[in-house]
Amino acid sequence: MPQRPDEESAAWRAKAAEDLEAAELLLVEAPHLASVVQFHAQQAAEKALKSLLVFLGRDVPSTHDLDVLAGLFGTEFPEIRTIQDAASWLAPFAVDARYPSFIAPDADATGTASRAVACAREITAAVDVLLGRE
Repeated sequence: MPQRPDEESAAWRAKAAEDLEAAELLLVEAPHLASVVQFHAQQAAEKALKSLLVFLGRDVPSTHDLDVLAGLFGTEFPEIRTIQDAASWLAPFAVDARYPSFIAPDADATGTASRAVACAREITAAVDVLLGRE
């Protein structure tokens, strides 16, 4: 039986919460795994934005690009417009951070990982406001 949109949205948001929790735990317990923290932070943001698309009855594109996803909301949701900088900063961690050639935005890997988690929290919180989960 297919899921209802609210159930599917909740499933996306639950997966986002798992990625955010993984990023937070790794940041504390294994900060040397900064690129993994960054990847999970990006994934949390991506899945949160996709949960909102599903909630609104919109198609979910096959993209990891947070700029594209955030841009799909246009100007109708101020909460999403406020996270555009966080989404843009986090976007490279979807794919690039998984490969040895990736160079983090700054030399401090732990600082970059901390910022990635903060950006993911900001994005998921904005989505939660729109989902009525605040």
